[in-house]
Amino acid sequence: MQRNSVSRAVAACLCLAGTALTASAYAAVDQDGFHALLKAGVYFIDNPFAVPPGQPKHSDVTGRFSPELGYTHVTDRTEIDLNYTLDAVQYASSDGLNSAQHQAIAKALWKALPEWLSLEVNAKRFQQSADPLGRSRLDGLLGDTNAVDVTAASFVPRLRHEFGHTTLQGYYEVSRTKYDWKNALLAPTQLRDANDQNGYAAFGTTRDDGAFSWKVAAEHQRTTYGTAALQPFQYDKLNAQVGVPVGARWTALAAVGVETNISQSSSKGGLDSNTWEVGARWNGPQGKTRLEVAVGERFFGKSFRAEFIREAKLLTLKGSYLETPTTETARLTRAVPVFAVGTDTPINDPFLLKQAEFSATLNGSRTSLTFGGYDQRRQFIATPLRGDDTRRGLTGRVVRHLSSRMDLAFDGSWTQVKVDGSGQFKEAEGGLELSREVGRNTALILGARRWHRAGAEPFKVIAGYLQVAMRF
Repeated sequence: MQRNSVSRAVAACLCLAGTALTASAYAAVDQDGFHALLKAGVYFIDNPFAVPPGQPKHSDVTGRFSPELGYTHVTDRTEIDLNYTLDAVQYASSDGLNSAQHQAIAKALWKALPEWLSLEVNAKRFQQSADPLGRSRLDGLLGDTNAVDVTAASFVPRLRHEFGHTTLQGYYEVSRTKYDWKNALLAPTQLRDANDQNGYAAFGTTRDDGAFSWKVAAEHQRTTYGTAALQPFQYDKLNAQVGVPVGARWTALAAVGVETNISQSSSKGGLDSNTWEVGARWNGPQGKTRLEVAVGERFFGKSFRAEFIREAKLLTLKGSYLETPTTETARLTRAVPVFAVGTDTPINDPFLLKQAEFSATLNGSRTSLTFGGYDQRRQFIATPLRGDDTRRGLTGRVVRHLSSRMDLAFDGSWTQVKVDGSGQFKEAEGGLELSREVGRNTALILGARRWHRAGAEPFKVIAGYLQVAMRF
């Protein structure tokens, strides 16, 4: 319903906050390990409809309420982790932008046979962009017209046991992904719900640092869509790897195997293409640094992979590059999503994923810094008529403790999305936030943000906000 005044938007936000506070107070009494973070605030936005530069625009005020509720319980044999977030936005006068987004993650782990078998159940609900080049949502502030709700659940038995110097390990994940198109721009016929099966088994030496090592591994992926209009996806792989020490810290690596050539058939599976790779691994002093690189030949041609990690007292560095065939729903069930629109557009077609990532974390006595970047390409080799898409970006955040009760934070990001044959855009975002504790579990937050996008659907938007945050 449209609001005609700023006071009504603020009143609605505060009314919601009061209701949630009462509910969470009772929940905290009854549940062990319960925690809650409640945020209520008022935003001023100069261009809520994100109209292109040069066109008429109007400003507006919105109330925003964002509670996060969670429960955690850990014992020697069980782990339970539940988390729910609501992001409700109510504008004073802008029709079509009000929204209520629900995000949830649930995980339960039971060590049925310690040192042998564990059972894991995962479920999550979040959102992804329906159109990668479509309208931006500005961190959830601009409604949900370009978003699709995603619900994913999985069951994973995991096996792991050490036999002295050798280890047997494996898992078999069964999952389902469901899409809710009620708020999306794209027609539901362009995407189907999916069932995934992902299996992995390996047997080899327990340690791979400084001694001769070997491992035999098998991998299986299968995705079905429950409709004859879409062919299933299946990929299989079998390989053997050895590591031979060369000096005190270096290990030479070699591997051979067979895998499915999905460029010839992405639905039958099988082991019809030979693979090989050679590489090296370096383990630094005290096990704090590790570098592994390998090159080889796979069904799509030359291949490369790399992984680097450095863990020091104050600084942690990580980097990796991988190339693997997969589907989007298979990836969704394996990773915990960020509570925002997903980084990838949902799609049924199988693809070859080429992904590079790096991150740096620095924690000082009064200042913390995180910085990262990624370059991700989905190459649809099984469906050559579809344009490949590339997403790359940089993110950073700096937090400075001004005093025992006051923090100043700055964060920024840059993103580029390109779809071959369709277009591209570049988007930059930055914000400054000052937080001041006014009570034991209460803080006032004053902030400002700016978004700038060029290319498809260009815009410039500036927002300022005041929030109250309470932790229980």
